[in-house]
Amino acid sequence: MARAQTRQTQPRNALRQHMDGLRARDPAMAQVSQLDQNAETTAIALREILREARKASGLTMQQMADRMHVTQPTVSAIETGDGNLGVKTLARYLGALDMDLMQLVTDMRQSVLAHTPVAGEAENARDASDGDPSAPPAAAAASTPRS
Repeated sequence: MARAQTRQTQPRNALRQHMDGLRARDPAMAQVSQLDQNAETTAIALREILREARKASGLTMQQMADRMHVTQPTVSAIETGDGNLGVKTLARYLGALDMDLMQLVTDMRQSVLAHTPVAGEAENARDASDGDPSAPPAAAAASTPRS
């Protein structure tokens, strides 16, 4: 059993090292990696919103499954990230809750934008501190009285 795990882990580690090297050498690759990470964070938040909406509607997973014409394990997989959450599945899930897809997308967009730093904020703060990582952020430095 340990040998099988080692055989599976070695290719993953090699791939991880290769991807880390690509990200280090190529800023575009690093940006794509960040976009993937942001997409994953958004997907997790979306699934949590769906689960909370179902619970707020007073529906069990089985009741939700009945409304969607799927099995209860399918609903569980959608909510936990084990299942496919394509646009059609999402629309079916929202329809079962009498929710609107466009409103959900708008709400998610606002939520993501509220938690995503504006491009250039980190660079501007670093420039204002003259590259000194121990210096206070620009806003704090501007409000600090000089002696």
